[in-house]
Amino acid sequence: MINWQKFFKKNWLALTLGIVILGAFFVRSYNFENWLFFQADQVRDAKLASAAFENGPGDLTLLGPRAAGTFLRLGPIFYYMQYVSTLIFDSIEPHVFAYPDLLFSILTIPLLFFFLRQFFSPRNSILLTTLYSFSFIIIQYSRFGWNPNQTTFWGLLFIFALYKASKAQKASQGGRWLLVVALSYAIASQLHFVAFVGYPIVALLFWIKYFPRKINWKYWVGAVLIGLFFYIPVIASDVYTGGDNFNQFVYAVTAKTGGEGDTLFDKARQISISFSMFLTSFGHKDGLTSTWAGSLIILGGLGSLGYLWKKDKKNRSFIYLMIVWFLVFVALQIKTSTSLKPRFFMPIASVPFVFLGMIYVVMEKVGNKKLMTSLIFISFFGALLLNFNGIKTAHDYFKYQDKDSIGRKIFMKQHDGKVLEKHLAATNYMAEEVRKTGKIACFYASAVYERTYEFLFKVYYPDVLYDRVSKSFDDKDSCQYFSIITVGNDKLIGNSYKEYFDFADAKQFGRVEIWNAIPRENFLNYDEKKDETDEAKELRGEKTDKQIIEELEASLEASIKAINGEEAKQEVEKPDRVERVLWKNIFSESIPE
Repeated sequence: MINWQKFFKKNWLALTLGIVILGAFFVRSYNFENWLFFQADQVRDAKLASAAFENGPGDLTLLGPRAAGTFLRLGPIFYYMQYVSTLIFDSIEPHVFAYPDLLFSILTIPLLFFFLRQFFSPRNSILLTTLYSFSFIIIQYSRFGWNPNQTTFWGLLFIFALYKASKAQKASQGGRWLLVVALSYAIASQLHFVAFVGYPIVALLFWIKYFPRKINWKYWVGAVLIGLFFYIPVIASDVYTGGDNFNQFVYAVTAKTGGEGDTLFDKARQISISFSMFLTSFGHKDGLTSTWAGSLIILGGLGSLGYLWKKDKKNRSFIYLMIVWFLVFVALQIKTSTSLKPRFFMPIASVPFVFLGMIYVVMEKVGNKKLMTSLIFISFFGALLLNFNGIKTAHDYFKYQDKDSIGRKIFMKQHDGKVLEKHLAATNYMAEEVRKTGKIACFYASAVYERTYEFLFKVYYPDVLYDRVSKSFDDKDSCQYFSIITVGNDKLIGNSYKEYFDFADAKQFGRVEIWNAIPRENFLNYDEKKDETDEAKELRGEKTDKQIIEELEASLEASIKAINGEEAKQEVEKPDRVERVLWKNIFSESIPE
């Protein structure tokens, strides 16, 4: 007969970790499909992967997402993962494209635990892993598809393997870990440009002091081959475009400089707030408390690492790696353009929890053990409760779509908070309406969501004809018009169309509001060749469509320069942009120009 008390005592750690993983899976997957973020970036990625699903792997692109603010493209591994997901589930529904991010978010949890066990006690390892598992920010970035999301897993695997390769006693063991280093970097570097640049620097600085000398040269060759294998699409693309992406890379690293708008103090403050966000869910640009909380974690973590460097010579390689990991990526953020947006910190998402663990270790070493243990558990449960508050607040908002239920900045796109469930309801409404009339569903939506509705019509209502509202329609009477806005927005349609429509019979679906748009005569009779609208607007002192477009383009260019910290005058000539190359282009003479 099983002695359950003895069994639980012997296996408490594995059982606790299992419960944590199950809980983490629940909060990440609960209402996953309905509460999915599915906006312009997600639709763009879904279209690329679904083209291969529908037409075959020849339609897979050789390059991946753009690095922010440039035409440099990362590797395509993110799209390939999404493509594999569509094959496994035999579907191109929006949630299918987010499954890889959900999977690797969950896999990060046991990986983090085993990584923490390299230095911390079983108790502290499970406490820190639990905090990470229920970190509100981490959870949010696991609930939709986006290339930066998976860097939490692949970046941590890179650091873990780097450490294990240097500590391995047997050459073969170290060699196998080196292959994992190559694999994890080959993937992480295709998910985020900061990861592409940062992890090699971390490895170089770590190897200067802790180089894995025992590893056989064959494993080094194997590591290089792994990297080359995963970069075959990128290399093939440059071969067939005359080095376009490489030229974009050179331009990106030579023309981009640090942002001029923020001081070093401002950037350090933003980094502190981000640490607070990961640990507690609290943090925004005006948050004084979160600034101090994050600063204490950073300074306390670095101070603890310094103290332990002197006291724990056995684990100096781990301590040194944590310092290098943190400093390299912080330096990159300061050099480029630090943002409060957590995605920029995904490559070091585990570091705040490691720093907290280091503080725990020092507390136990220098203070009264019982008192320090009590303080550790108080801080643990306090941070956990704050994250639970964030989770509950967000779930209530997604469920009830009531913006008044949120009293603080808490997640991405908070100003609209639209989720897939409501977009689907809105699309269904338009589909049912045009089925009654036999017309085309012609809709207006903001640039963030117009692709969303096109994709939803294609996937869920293939029998319904649809299009975006346009003054260039040949047969305007064939359309039934809709304007899709955010609830509470006074502008019922964009400036380019406001004088062409009347509105009636609004329907609300959460934060999504649809107005039936009734075209006026000036729209139905609009002739682009004989358009006198601009002249009439100028006489009335209003902006013309052309002026609006020019201002938007100038604003976009200024925003990109602000993000990148570009100076007014670029000394490096910007290379021409070449369109994506697909695998099928390689085997034909049709190469995009």
